[in-house]
Amino acid sequence: MKINKDTKISRLLKEDEGMLDLIVSISPVFRKLSNPFFRRNIAPRVTVKDAARIGGITPNAFLRRLAEAGYEVELDPEEQVDVIPKKCDLLQRYRIRTVDVRPMLAEGEDPFMTLKKELDRLAEDEALEVLLDFEPFPLIELFSRDGFEHCTRCDKDGTVHTFFFKPLPKKGFWQKLKSFLGMPSADKQTPQTAADPIRVSVHGQEVFDEKRRQYEGRLGHIDVRGLEMPQPMMNILEALSRLGEDEALLVDHERIPQYLLPELEKRNMEIAVKNTEPGHVQLIIYKK
Repeated sequence: MKINKDTKISRLLKEDEGMLDLIVSISPVFRKLSNPFFRRNIAPRVTVKDAARIGGITPNAFLRRLAEAGYEVELDPEEQVDVIPKKCDLLQRYRIRTVDVRPMLAEGEDPFMTLKKELDRLAEDEALEVLLDFEPFPLIELFSRDGFEHCTRCDKDGTVHTFFFKPLPKKGFWQKLKSFLGMPSADKQTPQTAADPIRVSVHGQEVFDEKRRQYEGRLGHIDVRGLEMPQPMMNILEALSRLGEDEALLVDHERIPQYLLPELEKRNMEIAVKNTEPGHVQLIIYKK
């Protein structure tokens, strides 16, 4: 197998069990791959290019380490830099709001809605710092669709700081004057408050059976039972983003995911539920 910058880390680990020790030797940040959860849920999303960025080196530098160990690699001929550009340097222009979600994960809570609400509350000159033990690639993919950029910094103790922010607009004279006088921008949107009602419809088994017949042959399916937080929420949203206009999604879940309902409302979707047995419900999510 020839390894290049686009090769998935999960494939490397599957092809060669000894690859794990080699990757960890490149950067101690990768010690998390020893955890089955990270190998199962994070490694399939991470390429050599992604891993190099996490480790603070270039993709070619990562590949050269593999080549030194005897693996066949394909270097990127267009890579001209010896160090990774420090995108986090841009954060000097932002005020930082920090959320440590590690205690939430330890308690089995899903941090997705907490982070989503924090992002919705950000002012244009604020960035959200998320503290985790790994780089949250699923969150990065989802939040990028809302226009957020990100950068990551890793501490020696393994703490990963991921910053989400939107590019600051270039201000003309009047915008600078308004900012100086403390006047709000005309395009500033009022964030949704926690008291706003959730208007998404949750239907029972009769509608579930009807929708299963209606979408026969056009029904995607995922099973999120047994996944650790926040994987169920992120996997469902990712699957919904891939649906066609005339498709719906069947989900095997352990419970009705209450935090998912506001996201379904934003997407103009409804949900039908079938209780099969204790600890197992089936959901069909479809567009109104």
